[in-house]
Amino acid sequence: AFKSIFTALAPEGTCYIWVYHMEPGLKFRLQLILRSAVCRWPAPFKHIFVRLWSTQSMIRQSIYTALNLNEEKDRLTWKERLVDLMDIYTPRYRWMHTQEEVKSWYSELGLKEIETSEIRDWGFGVVGRRP
Repeated sequence: AFKSIFTALAPEGTCYIWVYHMEPGLKFRLQLILRSAVCRWPAPFKHIFVRLWSTQSMIRQSIYTALNLNEEKDRLTWKERLVDLMDIYTPRYRWMHTQEEVKSWYSELGLKEIETSEIRDWGFGVVGRRP
């Protein structure tokens, strides 16, 4: 898929991609276990699960916001939270990568000025320029 993006990139064009990465800790491992079950369910059951899970997630977010324990960028609307949780728990396939791995994709295709532009809890962005 990345090579396909590269073929459409104009000379001196900039390429940016966002990918998931492995997170350390128990929370992430538990998410993977739960995801491995939920992703196999029929779509109506996935949607019910995500709506129920969103409720507790929004309550936690409200508490964290009241205590000023989260950043503005982490304060999602109900709809954003639903999309976020659908993305975490429902896709059958979800690949995770390291920064070094993604940067090697850029290098192998000859891109320059490769850098990690953003790192968040669930992933990171890498940008590079085609000479």
